[in-house]
Amino acid sequence: MKELPTRKYLKECFYYDAADGKLLWKRRPPHHFASDEACKEWNDKWENRLALNSVAGGASYRDKHYYGRLDFTNYPADRVIFKIMTGKDAETVYHLNGKLDDNRIENLSDDLHSVHPKKEFQEFVLCWAAHSGTWAVQRNIVRGKRREYSICREFQSKSEAIAYKNNRENAAHGASKHETNKGTC
Repeated sequence: MKELPTRKYLKECFYYDAADGKLLWKRRPPHHFASDEACKEWNDKWENRLALNSVAGGASYRDKHYYGRLDFTNYPADRVIFKIMTGKDAETVYHLNGKLDDNRIENLSDDLHSVHPKKEFQEFVLCWAAHSGTWAVQRNIVRGKRREYSICREFQSKSEAIAYKNNRENAAHGASKHETNKGTC
């Protein structure tokens, strides 16, 4: 995780529109730049324009989130907003309504359990089982702060593993999820 700039620095860079969860560039001070000319040129081009509004993510609108560059480094907009509003540099920011492009502060939390208020929930992860050379579906159970991992089943083909993962998620959560969690078992 990249550490964010200080809250003070971020507040010098951005306005936060709480109504729609968007960031706008402020007129940045000269000490943010190598020269007064660079400062003037940047402010003339970017002041009052949308900031950190590049889109990244998957095929579904629910998988998309905003990010952008600040001083030659990419940052996720939700983490920047969370730090501006709370002062916390959260490693992960969770979206309470599940929409990653909804960065209103009331939709952001650094607490996984506010997103999943049940004491227990499970997730299914598609992974490559290197020890056996097969695709596997791993079930992760979260109980409070404790996590348990177990391999549900191994498959010769990736498509079989994806179908099994989707069926297990439908049974556990009542809704299909996309193949976004990948890893090695």
